[in-house]
Amino acid sequence: TSMIIAPNSTAIVGLSLGNKLFSETYIHRLLAYCENNFERTIAMIPDLPYIHTLLARGKEVTKARTKARSNANSLANRVTRYNQKQSTDIQVQRWKELDESPIYQVQLDTITQLLESNSTFEEAVNQATSQVQRVKTDEKSIRQARQYLLKELAYLASAKDIHKSHENPTYIYHKHWSIFDRWRLGDFDNKVKSIEFQVLEV
Repeated sequence: TSMIIAPNSTAIVGLSLGNKLFSETYIHRLLAYCENNFERTIAMIPDLPYIHTLLARGKEVTKARTKARSNANSLANRVTRYNQKQSTDIQVQRWKELDESPIYQVQLDTITQLLESNSTFEEAVNQATSQVQRVKTDEKSIRQARQYLLKELAYLASAKDIHKSHENPTYIYHKHWSIFDRWRLGDFDNKVKSIEFQVLEV
């Protein structure tokens, strides 16, 4: 039986750099699920945000950039191979285009201002950063590493407009992500964001 795909539906799949979970097989299972359940799939590869994580771990700038680029290319190639194998056209979203997008920049400014003006949000961001990113927990490292999370949230807040989706896109993630859910539902700023959330264990 063919599944009913919601019209105008968009899935955004975050592919983590430096995370062993995201093997070729795993990525292909994720993408297959999205292809079967959504009209359009976008594979998000946070290559430039990942540089902040590497810097916070003490890597030197040039080495951090090189490592982020090579990890990102390897993830992008996995998506390309899936597209070739399945004759699909899953789009890869990398950060260079986002940095040039005024829509994204507005959201990044908004979220940076929220961080600076709302101590509850700042605390939650710092906590989420130190839990997820295996970085040193001194203030300087956390301030560097948390840029990753802020940039990811800014993209997810602007994704509906960037990708010209009629409906809210759905962010697909491999586990429950508390800060994202709280932020998305307006816990910190009373603004509900135009993004849905689905935890998918494949």
